[in-house]
Amino acid sequence: MATSRTSSQRPRAGAATRATAARAARPGPAAGRRAPRRHASAWTISVPRGHRPATLPGWGDLARGKNERVPSRPRPTGFMAQVSTLRFALLLFAMAAAFTVYVGHVYATQDLLAAVQEARKENQRLHMRYNQRKAAFDQATSPTVIYRRARALGLEEDVAYGPTIHLND
Repeated sequence: MATSRTSSQRPRAGAATRATAARAARPGPAAGRRAPRRHASAWTISVPRGHRPATLPGWGDLARGKNERVPSRPRPTGFMAQVSTLRFALLLFAMAAAFTVYVGHVYATQDLLAAVQEARKENQRLHMRYNQRKAAFDQATSPTVIYRRARALGLEEDVAYGPTIHLND
């Protein structure tokens, strides 16, 4: 007398079925343990399509409690664990850009310093030329030179330049 079951008539998880009861009654290794298998085809379990043995746990049962997945290596803690890869890449790009701007600034500053030093040298050269020309002009227009030339022209030197002028207010 064989009866077919529908999915709503499945036995509860953990409930014994005729098949499991028959397996438990077999002679051999202790109940719940299987005998060692001899070849690869013995690893497959023959279960009719659409039926799941009641003794096997479901995915929800495996994911609870002590059966939870344990990471193979511990999760890193600290700053790098909190930063996402995209944020780290953007941070790295920003640091590279800042470093490039800094290096460009250093080279621009060195070029500017060289230009300022060149302008300073030119300024000193022009000041020296101005001072030389001014010294030559001052030498040519000094009072001793003027008196000497005036004597050469026949002019005479007088002690008094003239009477004192008084202004009446």
